[in-house]
Amino acid sequence: MIHELNCFPEYFQDIIDGKKTFEIRLHDRPYQVGDLLALNEYLPDTDSYTSRSCVVIVDYMLNDAMYCKTGFVVLGIKPCVVMTANDCYKFQVPLILEKGENHE
Repeated sequence: MIHELNCFPEYFQDIIDGKKTFEIRLHDRPYQVGDLLALNEYLPDTDSYTSRSCVVIVDYMLNDAMYCKTGFVVLGIKPCVVMTANDCYKFQVPLILEKGENHE
């Protein structure tokens, strides 16, 4: 399953740079290990998007009341490989796509 989520710029950049390998999220969706997170860089002050997005895979999930605030979940995330049908292009993600880019 793919979950489309907003991500604040400072956290988005840390994910892109490989510094942030987890997401703490409201557990309002059926998150599972193996799911993809489509993260859209979001500017809360202006309620707008930057046009940057990335995709990561959930490789760990912590949903334990002893460690997580009630109603929240910790998702371990990591880059994943995206390939075209003919395997000509391989992307190691977080794959950042800017508005208007064409990766055909």
